[in-house]
Amino acid sequence: MSGGDWSEEFRILALNGKLDGTALVYFERMVPHWTAESPTLEHVMNRMLVPYMTTITASKGLQLMTSEKSKSRTWAEHYEYLTHVAERSGCSDLHVLQSLCKSAPPYLQKSGPTV
Repeated sequence: MSGGDWSEEFRILALNGKLDGTALVYFERMVPHWTAESPTLEHVMNRMLVPYMTTITASKGLQLMTSEKSKSRTWAEHYEYLTHVAERSGCSDLHVLQSLCKSAPPYLQKSGPTV
């Protein structure tokens, strides 16, 4: 197959192969519903973005960012969470850094920069 004549079904299948983690779980659970609505890659990708389109007030964003880090979440996942909340609530990157520093274990707080 050349790059231009892939069927929509194959394109959706190719997207499935590029996902992992929670995105893959969410995709696999929802793709039958989305393709029943419209069997196009564009529709599926737009539906994948819907959960990330939520707007959060600045005060709610700060509240979420200052809450304790979930023990089940890795530091990379926590950083991703903080940056997403900051983006959706309009908070600055400085709040992300402050939240990371405050949620760090005590031994790291002593050795890290002060914010």
